[in-house]
Parts: sequence; C-alpha cells; structure tokens
Amino acid sequence: MNSSKTNRLIDWFFPGGRLTRGVIMLCLCLSLVGCGRGGADDLDKFLSDTRKKANESAKNEPKPIVKLPRPVSYKAGRLANPFAPSGVTPASQKTAASPLQAYPINMLRLIGTVTDGLVTIAYILAPDKKVYTVSKGDLLGDRGGIIILVQPGRLNVMEQDIEDGKQGMQRVITLELKDSQQ
Repeated sequence: MNSSKTNRLIDWFFPGGRLTRGVIMLCLCLSLVGCGRGGADDLDKFLSDTRKKANESAKNEPKPIVKLPRPVSYKAGRLANPFAPSGVTPASQKTAASPLQAYPINMLRLIGTVTDGLVTIAYILAPDKKVYTVSKGDLLGDRGGIIILVQPGRLNVMEQDIEDGKQGMQRVITLELKDSQQ
C-alpha cells in the first residue's frame, strides 16, 4: 500500500486526525451485541438433557465387583531379613571398571609406547595375555592407581600404599620398557 492510500484510509476512520463520535459509538454497539443472551436457550436445553442422561445411566448400570487379593503371610523363620544390611564388605563389592584394575601392578608389563604429537599412549600386557592401551589419567592396578605420566619407554602410576588394612601414604610406581633381548 502506498502512502496516499494509507492517508485516505486513516482520514476515513480519523478525519482531521481525531476519532469521530460515530466511529466510537459504532464500536461500542458492536461490542455490546456479543454480550446478549439470545440463542443460548438451545445450549441450556442440551446441557440439561445430557446431565439427565448421565444420571439415569449411572443409576441403571450395575456397580462393578472388585475382587480383593488374598492376603499372603510371610513366615521368615531362618530366612535373612531383606531389609537388614548384607554381610558383604565394600572391598568384596569392588568391581573393576577395566580389566587392568583386576591385577596388581607388578603383574602388568609395559610393552611399548607411541607418541602422536603431544599425546603418548602406552601398551600394557596383562596376565590374561591381552594387550591394552592406556594414557595419562587412566586407572591401573587393583589398588586404584592412577597413571600420572606417560613418556616414551616409561609409565608412572600413583597408588595408595595399604598396610594391615590401613591406607598409608601414596607412592609412585614406575613401569619401564624392557629390552626385547631379555
């Protein structure tokens, strides 16, 4: 729409830039027409008929028969209390997240390292005769050791030193690449 058509439309609704009383009165009358009650009689009749039918059908329908379950008694006798704490200790509950956490570090052997840019990965031979790849931050050994350094030819693991069931100081264990002639 160009500006001259827009101006003519505005002048028709707003002559001289102001709303005329006629336009205001027309809008008010049109808005009040929707508030009338005419034509709602059929709606009221429909709602009352529907309510009557619902009440009649509820009175005529037989009530459902609900069968209650038979009670069962629990006679434990010598059975264990299912709510009591079990006799399993946390150490025996410990499961290895990787196979390398199932073996002591002294049973694991470093067989190679590969450096790609700034990252060095190590290859570990486990007692199950499988080769695993590890890198800095991985867990190693059955005492929760963490790999803190991987360099070409060597690997450092920090683990808790446990004596007589008590956790002691942390120690660093170094695995070094052995010569292939040995």
